[in-house]
Amino acid sequence: MEETAISREYSIVKVHWGLTLMKTGNKLIEFDVTYFIQKIGPEPKIIMFIAHQDEERAMKELGLLG
Repeated sequence: MEETAISREYSIVKVHWGLTLMKTGNKLIEFDVTYFIQKIGPEPKIIMFIAHQDEERAMKELGLLG
């Protein structure tokens, strides 16, 4: 995870994450996502995100979605 402050109230957070599932033979499925975070109030809020891969297509190709 990499966070870059763009102001006192906002940050861009780049996340690389993955998961393994028994249904896919424990194959690691990896994704990159960029989140735009608002830090106003008691808890941070995701105000926008960009998925850098087509997560739905990847899961369909692995037979995880219909």
